[in-house]
Amino acid sequence: MRRRQVTIGAVLAALCLAAFAPAAEAQQYRFQVPEVRVVLTVQPDASVLIDYTFTFQNQRGAHAIDIVDVGMTTKQYTVLEASVEGQPLSVWKPSTEIAIGPEVHLEPWAIPPGGRGVFTCRARVTDMVFEDRKSADRASLRFTPTWFGERYVGGETDLLLVVKFPPGVDAEDVVWHSDERPFFQKGILDPDGVAFVSWSERYRFTGPMMFGCSFPRAAMDRVVESSLGREFLVWWVNSQRAQTISAIAFLVLFGTFYLLITRGTGITFLVIGAVIFFIIVLKSPLIHLGMWPAVPLLGAVWYWGMHARRPRYMPALARLESGRVCRALNAPEAAVLMDVPLHRVLGMVVTDLLDKGVVRVTGDDPPRAEPIGTRAVANVVELPDRRKVALEPYEVGFMDVLSRPPQDVQDKDFSEPLQRLVGLVRYKMSGFDPEATREYHRRVTERAWEKVEALQNPESKDALARRHFNRLRMADDYEDRMEEQRTRGWHYMPHWHHHFGRRNWERAMDRWTRPAANRAAQAIIEPVKGLDLSGVDRFTLDTLGEIARAAAKGGSGGGGGGCACAGCACACACAGGGR
Repeated sequence: MRRRQVTIGAVLAALCLAAFAPAAEAQQYRFQVPEVRVVLTVQPDASVLIDYTFTFQNQRGAHAIDIVDVGMTTKQYTVLEASVEGQPLSVWKPSTEIAIGPEVHLEPWAIPPGGRGVFTCRARVTDMVFEDRKSADRASLRFTPTWFGERYVGGETDLLLVVKFPPGVDAEDVVWHSDERPFFQKGILDPDGVAFVSWSERYRFTGPMMFGCSFPRAAMDRVVESSLGREFLVWWVNSQRAQTISAIAFLVLFGTFYLLITRGTGITFLVIGAVIFFIIVLKSPLIHLGMWPAVPLLGAVWYWGMHARRPRYMPALARLESGRVCRALNAPEAAVLMDVPLHRVLGMVVTDLLDKGVVRVTGDDPPRAEPIGTRAVANVVELPDRRKVALEPYEVGFMDVLSRPPQDVQDKDFSEPLQRLVGLVRYKMSGFDPEATREYHRRVTERAWEKVEALQNPESKDALARRHFNRLRMADDYEDRMEEQRTRGWHYMPHWHHHFGRRNWERAMDRWTRPAANRAAQAIIEPVKGLDLSGVDRFTLDTLGEIARAAAKGGSGGGGGGCACAGCACACACAGGGR
């Protein structure tokens, strides 16, 4: 059925009133289809001749049936002939109302309101006979007759579907598909003398009714090679349940990632997109299926933008053309400049304090870090053996935090000392080229690893690792390299490692510092900004408000209707419509 346009707004109503005045009074299409006869004649080349015979009973006061849409299985169809009440018809073209199939014009023999008429249509459709995946010596045919929009069809329909086979097929060798309806009749069709099977059903002619059978392949010159992909498409196009579940899941996942990326803005775009998506779902199951790759793509964009990108602790530093390198950065400071994960930076600081002997680890589940000695001066620790150890400026704040409750490192708040560490690095980088400095410290880290890997003596490796352990930890592939060294028999063990387990104690230490680092990250890591579409929301709401105010001053009119199409792949017919 053709949909009548609806005008909105006083200006458009004034301009179009004359053109659309008849549409406001037009009748709706409403009819019954008491009988449908479908004959499928299988051709040896895998094509099928489809003969439709529809008996239409138009309702009184309804729109005349002047156009009939006939759904076809694929775009490779050819209309051979059509008629109404025996009068040949000659005008048909691709339908504007259904996805695949012709619209056949009945004028000047349109079926009037209250009238009854018999409409016939013959078409040839290629590639409808497939190989049977369950039996290599059989061919397979599956078909559902076309149907009409539910809002236009009343009552039930008596359907008779007949399938005629090529010469050489014995009717007893034809079997119906176990998941489809059994035959109504089978035998030899007179006067053609060929085998046939038939089905008889009574149902509302407003949706698909699938039939299927297999027969000896020897009677065919060719069949269409089947595949799991093609069978999936056939199932998909015919499964309204699967499409409904898919549409809901798609909207939930797509909407979730969309709102995460836009930080909850752009609601108007999302609503408009949802409306368009539902139209696509109704019109084209295949386009609906093809839209699914957008979900993992959007998820990847969100993950990369929000998580995969290395967090930035340092505010943007201007690149200086001088290329000056700041070499006066120790390992934790260089790690901040190079955006090493924050829990590893915190672990480096704690490791330095442990190696200096100003902090000790107690307990094993979980381990605890406790300061040792006294500090008459903030940056100098006097140990029990009277030795004095100088602290780095940023280490003072970490010692202060470790001196205060709670006892567990996981529960401590290192936000302030970590912020001071970041500020110190920024201060030290004044006047230096950040990119050149990063590259310099990458080379220092790589040279440290080359030296460790070159040594064969475990004691020598231990001594070198003890001096440069935090430098080694700055490497992006640090864990992989340490694991490789373990497979070669070298296990670096600092004096306090037993608190974290004997194997993979570095990972245990990372887990030890991670909770505190994650809390501190919320305060010091530069947030990753999402796409802000709040301006679009405001503009759209303002525009809709203007349209609503304008519409309140005017009128609208319209009428008519359309027939929905639920197209099917393989050998399943698409819905048609009578108009």
